[in-house]
Amino acid sequence: MNLNSRFARFGAAAVIAALSGVAAATPVTSVFSLSDHPDGNAAPPTYGLRMDGMGGNQTVVFSFVDVQLTVTDSTAMGGDLAININGTVQGGEVVGDAFADPELFTLNFDYVSNVEANAGGWRVLGTNNALNTGTIAPLSGGDPADVFTVTDNDDNAFIFAPDGHRLDGDNSTWVGRGWLTVNDDGNDSPGTQDWLFVAEVVPTPGTAALLAFGGLAATRRRR
Repeated sequence: MNLNSRFARFGAAAVIAALSGVAAATPVTSVFSLSDHPDGNAAPPTYGLRMDGMGGNQTVVFSFVDVQLTVTDSTAMGGDLAININGTVQGGEVVGDAFADPELFTLNFDYVSNVEANAGGWRVLGTNNALNTGTIAPLSGGDPADVFTVTDNDDNAFIFAPDGHRLDGDNSTWVGRGWLTVNDDGNDSPGTQDWLFVAEVVPTPGTAALLAFGGLAATRRRR
């Protein structure tokens, strides 16, 4: 074994050990980039979030412009799982097949209670309106709308998993779906209020560093 090969093996092991140590001492984050679900169709347009009745309008949808979902796992430290959905959306009332007067909004929603691993992804159980809540705020400076979680008949408030939900023949794409309300008492609102989006994994810095070092080590071994 030459020196380069020894260095590569030692270095890779050191990086893995270092990253493992950091992971054990800090929460683990998983980041996803979100897009409208192709089967989320109000008239069209497609959407990632639908909030009928918000602002008194009949059909209200939001198309994802730049939105991320972050899962923070602190269970190894004795903490909990949490999910945050944050970013910019465009939308408003739909009339016919188009937005009547589309605006840009900032979206921020937190699931911090009853989050658990499930089916290769995560889900949220129970209502917990006081904790699992968020806002949709127009960038124009208008009043934000408060949004709360609500459950379906199986007590699921939100599901995020790579199961290709409502994608014919696709059983691998990450899909997020959940049920919402503008009522802080947890009662359903008239119409449809739900998440329906698809997602792609965004590599984390730790993963990228490990992959980069692995490529460097492989190059050195070939030399």
